[in-house]
Amino acid sequence: MKSSLRRKDHRELNLSRSVARTLKENLGLSGTVPLRPEPLLPRKRCSSGVRREPLDAWQPSPNARLPPPRYQRRWLHNRPVHTLAVELLVYIFMFGTAQDVMFPVVISHVCSEWRRIALQTPTLWQRIALTNSHCMWRERIRRARSCGLNVELHSSVCFGGHTVRLRTDIHSVQWRMHLVTSYVRHWRSLSIHFARYQPLLWNAALSALCLPHESVAANELRELHLVYRDNDDSKEFMLFAGHAPQLCRATIDGIRLTWLSSLFGNLVYLDYRHHGFSCGPNAIHEVLSMLKIYSDRCSCICISTAFADRSDASSSTPLPSG
Repeated sequence: MKSSLRRKDHRELNLSRSVARTLKENLGLSGTVPLRPEPLLPRKRCSSGVRREPLDAWQPSPNARLPPPRYQRRWLHNRPVHTLAVELLVYIFMFGTAQDVMFPVVISHVCSEWRRIALQTPTLWQRIALTNSHCMWRERIRRARSCGLNVELHSSVCFGGHTVRLRTDIHSVQWRMHLVTSYVRHWRSLSIHFARYQPLLWNAALSALCLPHESVAANELRELHLVYRDNDDSKEFMLFAGHAPQLCRATIDGIRLTWLSSLFGNLVYLDYRHHGFSCGPNAIHEVLSMLKIYSDRCSCICISTAFADRSDASSSTPLPSG
């Protein structure tokens, strides 16, 4: 049985003029106090059972100052770095990339603006250091798009501000070079530097580049650096199917190569250290036949021998006349 004392309808709040005047004087309310305010909105019960007011029940006053959105905060735009031109930022990023292979990854995680600049600058991803993480440098190749690739295979690399030593056994070296050889037509430079001795390293690193097929021709290669002073492999390598028309700088140390005019004929700089597998007249004949292929464009040639610092290399060999 329903109680007859239950209130069926909500009564509206009616304020007299004297009560409204008292509230205005004591509470310091600005404006006029409505004599008949609108009925209160019903409260909603949340899932936890605690009553709370609906979000649309509160309305800010016209003079209230709301905080600016996150993308309009002043401190983001007042920093000096955000006033630099995009071209200058790219130049700074390129300088850092030459010092640390992880620099493009670091700057792309600073803010959304720098990430946009990094992803839209393919030249930042040209440096391909063949580390143990092949997924990372495969992604770099994708981000470099059609830019030339600077491929590096070193015994150690500056990785995130620290020098990290990499595995240089014949299996890991051959695997890395096998994965990157398919992009040889995009190579801009190739730098291989082994600091620790391992047998047959040159054969593992360069065997995929010695195929007599035009698929390994390096049409865009401009610089070549091959350094391994502890080499004990006397095999002679003919690189890139004998075709690298734009090669202009080379550093050769501790390797025996086939010297062709179609491969080394356009050099303007050569730093050559003799491998030491030949000596006496044979070594001189090899060096002279190498020098015959160079044109007048070659302005600097540095030649040294593998046994230059040995105490027993006191005998002299006469140069051929003419």
